[in-house]
Amino acid sequence: MGTDPDDPDWADYYAAQAGRPPRPLLQAVLDRWQASGHGPGFAVDLGCGDGADTAELLRRGWTVLAVDRQPAAIALAEHNVPGHHRLRLRTLAADFTALELPAADLIYCGWSLPHCPATLFPGTWHAIRAALRPHGRIAAHLLGHRDDWAPDPAASAFRPDALDTLLAGMDVEHLEETEEDRDSFDGPKHWHYYEIIARKPAETGA
Repeated sequence: MGTDPDDPDWADYYAAQAGRPPRPLLQAVLDRWQASGHGPGFAVDLGCGDGADTAELLRRGWTVLAVDRQPAAIALAEHNVPGHHRLRLRTLAADFTALELPAADLIYCGWSLPHCPATLFPGTWHAIRAALRPHGRIAAHLLGHRDDWAPDPAASAFRPDALDTLLAGMDVEHLEETEEDRDSFDGPKHWHYYEIIARKPAETGA
């Protein structure tokens, strides 16, 4: 499957992920938001996939725009949302690299940014940062330069020093690097990635 978002194996991947729990990164950023004393706000789930994380956002009272370029993913996300939550959900089948993002309190990128081509990443990252409201947070997985997918032109991967530039002007609340060998959907793989939670201060620009 790799990083190509047009790979037909995505449908099989979504089927294999059925019933998965929300990702720990999402739970962590929502816990931080709640601990800061704020009530649920507006979130954008970029690359929502099967919708498990979208469903958790809705369960915890958030209003959500769920975006994925795969119509099959959008259908799954809508299917996984209980009827009483659907008034707080909007879905969009679109390529988020070309999307004008609405202002948001949280932009969640759960394993979506690694699938952004390196040539498109700077503009996409700028758009994400610009869309964050003051005190808003981004939670994202970013690929490290030693990951097996890193050489793929359809991927974006980063060395540690590049993170300083990406996160300049933001309050970094969580930054964890993982490097390990374990299976992927395609089989054995060397993983190297970062988990990031960063907050936009009230006094800063994008």
